[in-house]
Amino acid sequence: MRIRALIIDSKPQLRRIVSALFDDIPSSQVTGAATTHEATLAIQSTHPNMIFLGYGSQDIHPDSLLSLIQKIKLRTVLIPVVETPTADLLKSLLPHPQVVDLLARDAEPERIRAAIQKALDHLFHSQLEPSTYRGFVGFVGVTPTLQQRKVLQTARLGILHNRSIRLAIEYWRKNPKSQLIAILLNTSY
Repeated sequence: MRIRALIIDSKPQLRRIVSALFDDIPSSQVTGAATTHEATLAIQSTHPNMIFLGYGSQDIHPDSLLSLIQKIKLRTVLIPVVETPTADLLKSLLPHPQVVDLLARDAEPERIRAAIQKALDHLFHSQLEPSTYRGFVGFVGVTPTLQQRKVLQTARLGILHNRSIRLAIEYWRKNPKSQLIAILLNTSY
């Protein structure tokens, strides 16, 4: 996975520090933006998966950038960088599921490195979790064992469990696009 980081801050000091920390990470691309307009263009062109968003600047409007991220359904993690965290600011950031950490503007490089590592863990963890099943295995009259469920889960296959063949056929008739790839029947059927 290629890391595309975007640092949105009007002060170049934060952009230099974070860019230097990303030099240690292979296959990473770091882009900087000093205004909301530059950040909007960078978000639309590079589709970053990690964003450092500076608060407290008159050139940057974080609310419009957050609404843009939600509007285009960008899969990214956010690390807000604030001068002084206030209760109102924290309440406005809590509803955003992309926020993984909060940094002070005068944070040490080790603290920034820890925030980057937390964001990378979040990105790779969400990358490993499957969002959809590749198909379904139907169990009719048989209860799948724990071992069978575990094997199917690692293969990203779902389970359809029915007590009788009549209920299974009725379900498959109502849901013809259920992507059924295998059926395990009880021998009495």
